[in-house]
Amino acid sequence: MKKKKDNIIHDIKIYNIIMSNVWKLITFLLIGVLGGFLFEHYSKYKDFNYMLFSIVLFAIIGIIDFFVSIVRDSKRLEKAEKKKKEKELKIVMNKMKNLLNNDDRRIIKLSFLVVLIITFIVILTSIFLCVIGHISVLHTIWLAISPLLGYLSSVICYVKIVITTKKAISRLSERASKKFIFNNITNVIIYLIVLGLCGYIFWPSIFLAFTGIVCLKIIIIVLYGKYSKKVGDKK
Repeated sequence: MKKKKDNIIHDIKIYNIIMSNVWKLITFLLIGVLGGFLFEHYSKYKDFNYMLFSIVLFAIIGIIDFFVSIVRDSKRLEKAEKKKKEKELKIVMNKMKNLLNNDDRRIIKLSFLVVLIITFIVILTSIFLCVIGHISVLHTIWLAISPLLGYLSSVICYVKIVITTKKAISRLSERASKKFIFNNITNVIIYLIVLGLCGYIFWPSIFLAFTGIVCLKIIIIVLYGKYSKKVGDKK
């Protein structure tokens, strides 16, 4: 709906640019007619067709100004819309940044690093198996992306949990428990889709996708377990 509204506003602005320049062109033509009339009326030399000369001259000036103005105004409009989109994107990015706190970002960064290391090892192993003829090229590629696919689904589910939790805390909704149940069900569905897809294409990739899924959870346990232990020791 918003996109349709933006398109309508854009079309209206383009229409206004064109029409304002059309009226400017007509103004130039009228000036040409007026200039031709004045020249013919007050000039001493009556043999020259001042009216035609004046109209053609101002018509050429008007047409040049018309196209130059169209191009200039279109560029200005494009620049303004680009700035608006950049501003909207910046707002969205700030919201996303505020959505995840430092601990959340740390968890995602560390787990991503671990998944990259696992993926690198899997790529080397898969290439070796492909070279000796044990698996096909398609299976090699799928084995390589399976940990990343599993990890991506895990991050999506993690962000969903963060959003649901923040909404429940800020609004203190009575339906919070239902939202958490719905969130958990959708998370399970996402995991099943990823694992099912991996199993359908090449069944060993299920284990790699599962590794990508649990990687983020293991990092959470390690970090928070370590933190809890330190707090307990201080007490």
